[in-house]
Amino acid sequence: MPSNAHGLPDRIAVAGGWGYIGRKVVNAALELGIEVCVLDPAPFPEELHGVYGLRIYKDPEAFYALPAGFFHLALHPHMRAAALEHLFKRAARGEAVYVLNEKPMTAPETPWECHELIKLAEASRIYMAFDFLELFDPMTQHIMDYLSGFNQVQFTRISLHRSKDRENPDNPRNYKVITPIPYQETVHDFAFLLAILGHTHPGGLPAVLEQPLSLQGKSEPYIPPNPADYPYMVDGRTEGCMALGKAKAHFYTDFKAGAPFQKTKILEGMADNTPFRIEANYLEGAKYLRINSEDQGFAPDSNTYQAIIRQLWRWRNRLQWETFTHGLYPNMAFARWTYLLSAALWDACHSHQTVLIPGKNALLSYAPSFPAAVRKLPAYAARTRQEMPAG
Repeated sequence: MPSNAHGLPDRIAVAGGWGYIGRKVVNAALELGIEVCVLDPAPFPEELHGVYGLRIYKDPEAFYALPAGFFHLALHPHMRAAALEHLFKRAARGEAVYVLNEKPMTAPETPWECHELIKLAEASRIYMAFDFLELFDPMTQHIMDYLSGFNQVQFTRISLHRSKDRENPDNPRNYKVITPIPYQETVHDFAFLLAILGHTHPGGLPAVLEQPLSLQGKSEPYIPPNPADYPYMVDGRTEGCMALGKAKAHFYTDFKAGAPFQKTKILEGMADNTPFRIEANYLEGAKYLRINSEDQGFAPDSNTYQAIIRQLWRWRNRLQWETFTHGLYPNMAFARWTYLLSAALWDACHSHQTVLIPGKNALLSYAPSFPAAVRKLPAYAARTRQEMPAG
């Protein structure tokens, strides 16, 4: 797929383009002058009538046969099977197929699909990335570049906090069905943490994951404005603590009513015996990065989704399949680690016990449960706010 004059793809294809994330990617691409092809059965947005560079498809086979810089699957896990089947077949025929997939890697109910997807990806040699937003953001690369300037980095505090009001019935977005919050949102912080630890550890991410891991958590239920659309209760607020080797991280993720909109991270520690403090907020419109209290000059309103397009295209053109698929990038293997950590946090929240995992092999073979506390709950529609128990 050729690049346009600005070093970007001429065309991308978005499945689920009228959903929240899909629409963000569509808008970002159009603003960058990229042609966007969309497959989505939902009604066409009135405000996009007449917009130059937008092509609408109704036939999935024609859509997934398109030559495109990459396909973005802005789809729920249970809706991806047909898309992946088309794209895996193309890749297996020797075509260069590039995919940006939404998290979580698969639905919470079907953890075994993670391993199946990796087998298919390896066999077809498809280039698949997952949409962990912060890993595409230039601020994250800046943090990594800063930490790369030291021979030894030891973290003494890692705090990862993200929240937004996802219960407000006046916000149309809140009617989109979500998965339990460890999979829906905390997974972004797991991805950020693994990327930073893997980047700073001399042995990379494999050595990080060889260390013993423990997770504790507690949660509260999400109260959706559309309870009848949910087959079981999902968490809406989660607080967790993970110890991975010598590093300890605190996670706080909140979708409850009145929660402030923020995506903040604090990293403190010692680098070559010198203390450091990194503070970042990835929320669009309020972005900042400060290292040792010094602002690093990033624009508060820089576009997250344009950064995703630019970085994915950069990786596509600079990295061989083997390098991307087996390196420290948001690839399928990386997504599986984040999925397993999300599952372990979910288990910890509902078992009220510490989840202990002795190392990488144990994490890889971890069998996440579908918590009994969730399975036994009646549908939301039959319950009231007062009746909903804490996770």
